[in-house]
Amino acid sequence: MNLPYLTQLDVMRLEREINSLNDEERDRLEDLLASAHIVGGDEIPGDIVTMNSLLVYRDLQSNVANEVTLVYPELADSTKNRLSVTSAVGAALLGGRLGDEVEAELPNGQTRRFKILAIPFQPEAAGQFHL
Repeated sequence: MNLPYLTQLDVMRLEREINSLNDEERDRLEDLLASAHIVGGDEIPGDIVTMNSLLVYRDLQSNVANEVTLVYPELADSTKNRLSVTSAVGAALLGGRLGDEVEAELPNGQTRRFKILAIPFQPEAAGQFHL
């Protein structure tokens, strides 16, 4: 996989979250931020998963597809398919490109691979740079 793409606004907001996270989440987010290619919201390609994107991904082990919105931790809600960016899967998906396969180490120690199948909504592609 290529370096993840993040918008400047997403990076700024994620950096504010870091101090409120547990050690595992903080390490995961710091690694993501350190490896990211950071661009302005108006420069992000439309096929990249950004914060508040609606996306469909497939677990390549179980072959189950999931449709989720990638959100900040305080908005996470599994009953509404809102996946926290600080989760292992959420952090792996953020910055990924349509068609990418990403890998996440789950809390139970298993490593899983996921494929990004669709991005029906990306705020920046819709001109919603404030989300």
